[in-house]
Amino acid sequence: MKAKFINYFKAHGFGALLDDVYFKCTSVVSINGNYYSNCGIFLMEDNIIIVNKNSKAQHFYFGFDNIQTADKFLNKSVSIKDTIEDTDILIEFALKDERQIFLDHLEKLVEIEKLKLEQHKVKMNIEELEERVLIEEQKEQEQLNIERENQIPYKELKQLKELLDLGILTEEEYANKKDKILQNYL
Repeated sequence: MKAKFINYFKAHGFGALLDDVYFKCTSVVSINGNYYSNCGIFLMEDNIIIVNKNSKAQHFYFGFDNIQTADKFLNKSVSIKDTIEDTDILIEFALKDERQIFLDHLEKLVEIEKLKLEQHKVKMNIEELEERVLIEEQKEQEQLNIERENQIPYKELKQLKELLDLGILTEEEYANKKDKILQNYL
């Protein structure tokens, strides 16, 4: 790849990502029918970055759907439909081998990104289920607490015990009052 594309990549603010490039090449690119000649194509871990002197485009793989190839006399192309951004990307390669290497990398990266998305969805579902279980357990515990409070007069017994601890009631008075309270609930 020519140094100018690396410079364009850096000039558009992607310089820190240069070590994370999986594949790079030069090509003619069309995005939604607008052609950009002399572009640098950079496959990153989760997106494709297309740069030339005047513009940049960045598209994330999880929206990529319907990747197709076409062979014409002077070029070999790859068309990509980005369903998330509603974008059609057409990349024209001069060499079939270069296109195949690009496709191999792209397909692997798209598959990895889709697996990550599925794992994220599964994780979110698990977290949602765990939250629902926790809420149900809390509701059940609250209901048990209400039932206990209705069955045994905790507050009254607690107040009675505090009076005993403070020395206001004797052991005998405490026992008699406690028995009387419990007789009304049992």
